[in-house]
Amino acid sequence: MSTEGSATPPSGVAGHPIHEPVFRALMVSAGQPLRAALQVLRLRPGEVVPGEGVVSGDEPVAGRAGLVSVAAGTVSVHPAAPVRETLTAPAAHYRHGVHVEGDLRSGTLRADGPVAVSGTVAGSQVRADGAICVSRAGRARLLCTGDVFVAGTLRHCETAIRGVLRAAPEAVLVGGTLAAAAGFHVHNLGDPGGTHTEIVAGVDRFGAARLAELDEEIAACRHGIQRISQALRPLAGAESSPRHQAARAQWAALEQRLQELQREHRASLLGAKERTDAVVVALGTVHPGVVVRIHDASLTVEATLAGVAFVRRARVGIEAVPLAALRAA
Repeated sequence: MSTEGSATPPSGVAGHPIHEPVFRALMVSAGQPLRAALQVLRLRPGEVVPGEGVVSGDEPVAGRAGLVSVAAGTVSVHPAAPVRETLTAPAAHYRHGVHVEGDLRSGTLRADGPVAVSGTVAGSQVRADGAICVSRAGRARLLCTGDVFVAGTLRHCETAIRGVLRAAPEAVLVGGTLAAAAGFHVHNLGDPGGTHTEIVAGVDRFGAARLAELDEEIAACRHGIQRISQALRPLAGAESSPRHQAARAQWAALEQRLQELQREHRASLLGAKERTDAVVVALGTVHPGVVVRIHDASLTVEATLAGVAFVRRARVGIEAVPLAALRAA
């Protein structure tokens, strides 16, 4: 990923200056032009339309402070509250986007919006509604409905995302199982030591994780409905009392929520079987030990490759096509 157009200050994120342009580009303040952010995401202003939190004009400008993301050709700025310390709590749930300026260690972070972690994600899980932007991650699990952007390293991690996994030119992606339904746009995959690194595209593995969440939420809703029903029994004949009316309102809200969750569950079951067109683009080096899976086909890299796109061909399987040949075509 090119980070041209974003200034590099004397000191970088957690002592790593190469990561700073990424976070300076994607974490924006109100009134800031989005040109640098779009460059990081390999887009031009004319290739996107303004969405939530973006002011249109000659070029898109952030209408509020937050984290930039692009989905289906729409650029948005999502509110992302800053967390200025390292997170070590077993679990944290934010009802909005969040930017962790420290580390995330041995915990679970969930956000109802995008997530950015400037420090290290170690032995933790990040679950976001939207994009995830990480500097460095080791033995971590990243789940999201949007893209994942890797500024530094991703070692022995698991990803299950519905968007594209994107990595900066200096990023290192080694080990683990990295799944991105919409594909990959990275530079280097694997390492010279031949570490087994599995790349999965075109399959929505996030859907399986979401189904597990839905099962838990549905069970919690049913438990709440049963608890309220039991509480209402002693109040029979006192339907006009404030206590009865409050309980009935809670019961109705849970019933509505249960129906919404059940509809999403049915849709997720159907979506889990769908396959999406996806390509794995590696602009740099792909080392032996990397296994690429697209739909039901797989290819094991046995010799070092440079500048290739892994493409699923009907009746052929996966081919590693030189990028130069694709550009010529």
